[in-house]
Amino acid sequence: MGISNSITLIFGGVSEPTLFSVIFRFKKAIMWLFAGGFIGGAIASIFNVKAYAYGAGNLLFFTVFAGGDGKAFVPGIIACAVSFAVSFSLSLIFGFGEVKKRQN
Repeated sequence: MGISNSITLIFGGVSEPTLFSVIFRFKKAIMWLFAGGFIGGAIASIFNVKAYAYGAGNLLFFTVFAGGDGKAFVPGIIACAVSFAVSFSLSLIFGFGEVKKRQN
C-alpha cells in the first residue's frame, strides 16, 4: 500500500490516499510532517518566496516558483528540500509510533 500511495503522491500529487490509509494511523508522523512544513514555510517566508502558479504537490512542484524575475526559484527549491529533509529526518530519528491492533 505504501508503494502505490507513494507513486500517486510523487507523480500525480494526490495525497489523500496516503493521508487516509497510511499517515493517519501514525500520530507521530503527522507531527513530523507539520514540523517539516513549518520549517520549510519559515524558510520560504524569510527568503520572500513567491509562487507564480498553482500546482499539485508532486515531483514537478518546483515549477511554481519559476516566473517573475526568477529570484524565488532557488530559494523555493531550498525551502521544499529542507521541508522534506526535516520531516524525513524526524521520522527516522523518532519513529512513526505504533499502530494499535484491533481486538476482535
